[in-house]
Amino acid sequence: MAEVAGWLNERSTSRPSSRNREEDARAIAPHGVIGWACAVALVAGFVFSDALNLSPSDGVGYALGIGGLTAMVLLLLYSVRKRVALLRRAGSMRAWFEAHLVLGLLGPTAILYHCNFELGSMNSTVSLFCMLAVAGSGIGGRFLYGRMHRSLAGGRRTVRTFLNEARDELSLIDSVLDRCPEARQRMQTFAVESAASAPGLATAHRIVTNRVRARANQRRVLGEIRDSARPHVVAPSVREAVRRYFSAVVRSQDLRFFEQLFSLWHAIHVPLTFLLLLSAAIHVVAVHLY
Repeated sequence: MAEVAGWLNERSTSRPSSRNREEDARAIAPHGVIGWACAVALVAGFVFSDALNLSPSDGVGYALGIGGLTAMVLLLLYSVRKRVALLRRAGSMRAWFEAHLVLGLLGPTAILYHCNFELGSMNSTVSLFCMLAVAGSGIGGRFLYGRMHRSLAGGRRTVRTFLNEARDELSLIDSVLDRCPEARQRMQTFAVESAASAPGLATAHRIVTNRVRARANQRRVLGEIRDSARPHVVAPSVREAVRRYFSAVVRSQDLRFFEQLFSLWHAIHVPLTFLLLLSAAIHVVAVHLY
């Protein structure tokens, strides 16, 4: 991976705007607030289910079942919006994705209240567990999505994105590293070795070991810079640049693992969604016919 060292050794011609700190700083999104509200509601509903005494066949319990099922069907419109060319102007992808996440939280919450947190007939139990599997995989998918994108419906991160960030950090301390070439060499060697041992699904443990190596190399680099400085002091700005450099390199390799994991997640989540719709349809028909 000699091209990695060459890439990082280039002098940046601009300020390190590739970090995009403002974009990466995540404000609390609506789905985050609703997620916490749903979590509280689920805990309260489970604890006080006897006092609620909701019936899935009539009243509020029945209405919650209809509402929950409607939410689970409507959230599929996000996938339609992504794939149908005629809908590309029908609102921003961020808004659609936010609605997809919100519906994915409200739907399961309503359905758990609908069944009063109890298992019923065979078809309703199958439908319930299919819904929980889809909701659980959706939460996992949201985590993976956040590792691969700058923000909700934001730009996709790439390995080059993180290498650009690492190069920008080097450019901030060029004068310091010029006086300490061994520190520069150590930093570039770490990037090359990390790229050569990019983790795959079978070697996820390297995500942890790569961080351990990063911390060890970071301490050595700061020690070498301190020894070459007069007086033997490392400025806080230099410490921060070195820390951000190693962080960017580590995240560039993490990204390769998350991309593979996301592909596997997608292969599981989509069939689960169709299984949920099928089981829900059978449940609705069975309830109203029998």
